Amino acid sequence: MVAVDPSLGLSAPKGSGRLPRVLRDDELHVLLDQAPAEVEGEPAAVRRRDDAVLELLYGSGLRVGELCGLRPEDLDLDRRVVRVWGRAPSSVNCPWASRPWLALRAWYPAGRAQLATQESPTTRCS
Repeated sequence: MVAVDPSLGLSAPKGSGRLPRVLRDDELHVLLDQAPAEVEGEPAAVRRRDDAVLELLYGSGLRVGELCGLRPEDLDLDRRVVRVWGRAPSSVNCPWASRPWLALRAWYPAGRAQLATQESPTTRCS
């Protein structure tokens, strides 16, 4: 038996970073429900790509880093799943809802091929 609790002076260690900011409902609706503004000279494929990215992020729960690491062979449009690679050399199949599927069908593969042939700075990373 100990007369004094030795853990009274201890505190939990602080985390190394802050949590990411999450979009509010109104911000999310602006991104997903409203048609994006027309940008002078921007190809339609860029808008379809951006819609597909936002819908897939929201509709599947992927993190941005996971989405950036996707390869074309990771998308299974017929089964509506995406293979996500984790930190370990293993993968998980994540299903998605109808809206991401429709957005991906509108962009991939024709829109992706269109962007690959263009030299615009906004399409360089597609």
